[in-house]
Amino acid sequence: WKYAFTGYFAICGIYLAVRGGSATFEISVLCVLFVVLEMAISDQLYKVVPDQFSICLAVMSVAFISYSENWWEPFAGAGLGLAISLAILGLGMLLFRTGSLGGADIKFFTCMGLIAGRQGIVIIYILTTLLFAIQSAVKIAAGKGSIRDSSPMMPAACAAVTVYFMFLWNLEDIIFKL
Repeated sequence: WKYAFTGYFAICGIYLAVRGGSATFEISVLCVLFVVLEMAISDQLYKVVPDQFSICLAVMSVAFISYSENWWEPFAGAGLGLAISLAILGLGMLLFRTGSLGGADIKFFTCMGLIAGRQGIVIIYILTTLLFAIQSAVKIAAGKGSIRDSSPMMPAACAAVTVYFMFLWNLEDIIFKL
């Protein structure tokens, strides 16, 4: 596994360097991806995500403030991430009488809102939901789970954050330049 993760960071780093941008942005993104990968591994293996990882993401959000249009954008993103998470949790409680999100997922989406802002957290949430649905469908189709099983969401969130930072960061700037 150490070769797979080393390769993951090498490919992400090389892609960010080739794509252009500042070294500060590249280092910040790689640090965020490292913490999110650790969260995913912890959630997959132990079904527990330590609070220290969420605190690290919140502290790292300071590096992304200069990429926001307004000073309040990170706070709006965090509020939106928290609101969406709590809405999904409430909907899950109403429909299934059990939580559909864990506390770590709520903290993760709140902290990612601090980093990515309003548009970014919506994109990350949609990608996470789609990737998690695909992961669950494959698991059920392979006979390794049922619809009632609880599965960790952080591996799908890690993939979603990677796709967002590699391909979708500042997507509106790219679209409007064309």
